[in-house]
Amino acid sequence: MAILDNPSAVGAATDQHSAAQVAPTRVDRLIRAADQLCLTLEFLNLDVDPTGRTLVTVDPRVAFTGVRIVFGSQHTAEATVDADEEAPTAGVDHRRAAESRLVVALPSGTPYALKSILDLAGRALVLDERAVPSRKPSSTSSEPSSEVTALELVDSLIFSPEPDGRFAAGLVPVTRADVTEIWRARLLPEGETGVSTDADSAERAKLRAIWSRPGDTPPDRPLTSDERSRIVTATTVDPAEAIEVNRLWLTTHGSFIDLSGAWATGQLASYLHRTVAGRDLHVETAERGFLAPFGVPATITTVIERVLSDDADGHPVAILVRQDYLSVSGAARVFPAVRMPQDGRGLPFSRVVATDGGHGPVALIPVTLDDGSQIGTDKIAAVTRDGVPVVIGYRATDRTARTGIAFTLPAIFVTLDHAFTVQDRVNGVLTPLGNLSRFFADHPVEAELGGQSVGWADPHPDGRAGSTRSTRLIRFGLDRPDLAGSSANAIRDELEAAGQPAFYPRVSSAQVTDDAVAALVGGSEAIEVTYADAWLAHGNGRANPGLAFHSLVTPGTLDRTGAGQGLVRPSLRIDTFSQTLGSGIAPTAGIASPLAGTASSAAGASAGPPILSWDPAAALGDAARLFGSIALQEIVEQVNIALDDLGGDTGLPTVETLLEEEGIGYLLRWQPKLKTFRVAGDPVFVIAQDLTQVGLPDFFGDKATSTAKIELSQFVPFDADPEEAVDTDFELSLDNVTLRLPPGAPAIAIAFRRVSYHDPGDGNAALDTDLADWRFIEVLEFLEPVREFIVGLLDLGDIEIDSDGVRAEVEIPVPKLAFGVINVTGLNVGLGLDLPNTGSSTIGFNLSRRDDPFRITVMGFGGSGSLEVRLVADDLDFLLGSLAVTYELAASIVVVSASLSASLGIELTYEDSAVTLGAYVELTGNASVLGLVNITGKVLLSLLYNLSSKLLSGTAQITAEVDTPFSKSDTSWRQTVEVSLASDDGGRRSRAAVLGAGPTAGEPLGSGPSFGDRFSADQWAEYCAAYV
Repeated sequence: MAILDNPSAVGAATDQHSAAQVAPTRVDRLIRAADQLCLTLEFLNLDVDPTGRTLVTVDPRVAFTGVRIVFGSQHTAEATVDADEEAPTAGVDHRRAAESRLVVALPSGTPYALKSILDLAGRALVLDERAVPSRKPSSTSSEPSSEVTALELVDSLIFSPEPDGRFAAGLVPVTRADVTEIWRARLLPEGETGVSTDADSAERAKLRAIWSRPGDTPPDRPLTSDERSRIVTATTVDPAEAIEVNRLWLTTHGSFIDLSGAWATGQLASYLHRTVAGRDLHVETAERGFLAPFGVPATITTVIERVLSDDADGHPVAILVRQDYLSVSGAARVFPAVRMPQDGRGLPFSRVVATDGGHGPVALIPVTLDDGSQIGTDKIAAVTRDGVPVVIGYRATDRTARTGIAFTLPAIFVTLDHAFTVQDRVNGVLTPLGNLSRFFADHPVEAELGGQSVGWADPHPDGRAGSTRSTRLIRFGLDRPDLAGSSANAIRDELEAAGQPAFYPRVSSAQVTDDAVAALVGGSEAIEVTYADAWLAHGNGRANPGLAFHSLVTPGTLDRTGAGQGLVRPSLRIDTFSQTLGSGIAPTAGIASPLAGTASSAAGASAGPPILSWDPAAALGDAARLFGSIALQEIVEQVNIALDDLGGDTGLPTVETLLEEEGIGYLLRWQPKLKTFRVAGDPVFVIAQDLTQVGLPDFFGDKATSTAKIELSQFVPFDADPEEAVDTDFELSLDNVTLRLPPGAPAIAIAFRRVSYHDPGDGNAALDTDLADWRFIEVLEFLEPVREFIVGLLDLGDIEIDSDGVRAEVEIPVPKLAFGVINVTGLNVGLGLDLPNTGSSTIGFNLSRRDDPFRITVMGFGGSGSLEVRLVADDLDFLLGSLAVTYELAASIVVVSASLSASLGIELTYEDSAVTLGAYVELTGNASVLGLVNITGKVLLSLLYNLSSKLLSGTAQITAEVDTPFSKSDTSWRQTVEVSLASDDGGRRSRAAVLGAGPTAGEPLGSGPSFGDRFSADQWAEYCAAYV
């Protein structure tokens, strides 16, 4: 050992009283070549006694005496390269860390000898206050004092042992077989003295990162400035956890470290670092965050390893290679989440689970906004793998508890430090989440569902149609927290406590199909929808009485392509989907016997007279019907009466008998109590007392009641023929009643002040009605404002009432519509009702008619269409839909002019339970020379297919005409072909018959399309019955 005595003269302080204020009083350089020991010793308030070779106190007024052992740089930070980059041929950029130091207390009288000074195991270290476990430091931004232990084991990152930490150092060189170990100072586990802290030690020493030197670190370094700051926060700020030390050696050539730390909170999840002689071997950090838009917890792990590789010149080099990895939490996210706007009604899912099905390293790329600005990847990043976006698989449960809904979304990673910022702007500047919200508004992420069923709203007892829709695509935007009622800081604390980032998924728009439409017309194109405002604001509450949940993105437009995108094909569209549309199945209630006779067997029956029940259902039977559809038994309440009340007004029918000289007369009088009649839970016949309950206005005043009166009289002469019905008279009257028709999907409500029917028995029955009001409801409620305006303006919409029943014909002309270059003309909405005295009620709806279609023009294109629907009772009886598209071109060159017109038309007909599909193509051309010679040609191709008979018929027709001043001639050709598609054999033989080819060898004669191929047994029986 060589001690260079006092290479620098340092004066002793005379008025300092703490270690932080003591300046070195002696500095020595310690060098030993055998084991490459090289240290600087800075003595604090100590100097050497020349006579005794001991260290003595310089200033007795200063209590502290010790030594600062200064090491050279313990780390070199190198630039890293990505895994797909070539190893550089030149040296990489690097930076050496500053010196490290151990400060230990030495008492006065310590021998001035190597063995005494380097005997560190029994000496306490002088530490910064931030080294105290679980203590929140006063500051993490100040550099440690030069009088405390500070180890810069990583460039710009200062560590300190905990208070019980001790170092052990070699006092003499250690040589084995001519090999001498380099000198090192080793950090010992707590309570140990002189035992190595290798990785197999049972106990682990602890370190805390107490300070990160400020300043931007080049992004290609193993640890960035932000990462170093997070390590400091994780180890010094409550709830702080120290870093475990598997190995820590301080040497002349740099440190040998093996450190590992893990934290349950904060962005930094874990940190691993291994070096040899101050050069990095392995650096690993895992940082928490969330995946937008669902807020699924995720982690980005950055791994930097030293690998041997050949550079471009073929020379071996050892470089640091950086790779990032994404891991996704499998924990379920449950909605609605805390502070989620509108209680989460902007999302159809109550639970989602995410998985990353890919493998391998990922890359983080900036999120670029429309204005060209970018969000830094240290805050928010899009995740790619092999150059393409990483897709995260989601499995969701919807609001109706349907599970297994699968879709994928691109991964967008939001770091935890920026995930809980509730404001969009701070000091007028957009926050990272504010920018991400803008990005999602401009570019909603799309999830392909491929037609999976999704329940979009919470189930409701009155939601017969429900909210389930076949869903093709959902676009997700980003919602921000509801800030009502609390400060931003309080909301942030609330979100952090719940582990909920300050963003939520929200459906921006979706493409769905309506199953009812698909079942009716054999398919439907997707409809663009968003959540209805009424659902978002009120859910299924009273303020959303129609239980609306979807609004169309473009309501009120017509589909000029002919693809059905409304509730009825081909072109009608609505603006809202509601859970109350359609018909459900309700349980059938039991019906009591006509006279459930007898005394009640209930335990309390003896407390009063026995109760009798009289049910009009058995007396009236199903044959007695109102308007041909509503059985009287369904609108009359059962009578329950005590025996001692039989003499009073019981509600039972009364019968009087009158005996006269000519015969006997009978008179039945009954004023039953009426009740609302429902079909599958839907009110059809509504009494005045229930109007408000079913969502209708008080047509008759708030105190009005519904009443009924039935009288049946008959006089039988003594000399009458028993086979003849004589002198029978029947009267029925109903006051203040309302009909909602048709059952199941009501479109109109008709209110009657009185409905009276009189049949004197001579065949001259009469129906008299007093109409109070009528209006469109539910399915056609969107037409009500139009009806009120046009009825008031043009006096349309009268209802005709005569002896045959009630009929209403309403034809509402829609003014010309213009949507930019699109013009719609000739559009009429018609509604027809036929409520006969006997038979079933009929309702008809039309959107223009076949003989007077609406027309659409788009620049050079033209088209027309119509839709007619008729329902008898509650069954579809007739549907006719047609759509045609026409394109016309015309040109004139000098003396010649020509025009070409192309038309394409389709038609769907449903009648008598049979469906017929039709289509045609027509080409028409005309050429004229000076207007004297005109040449006209037409080609028409049409197809007609009956789904019941499976008969396909096609017609081809060509017509040509030449017209000159001297003559006119024309010619035409027409061919019709019928092919039965009832079976493969029948179809083949039909085609052979058309083409004039006989049967092939081995085929029996007459084996073409059979009679049974064309007509079913039921169809033929119905046909024959018409001639009986």
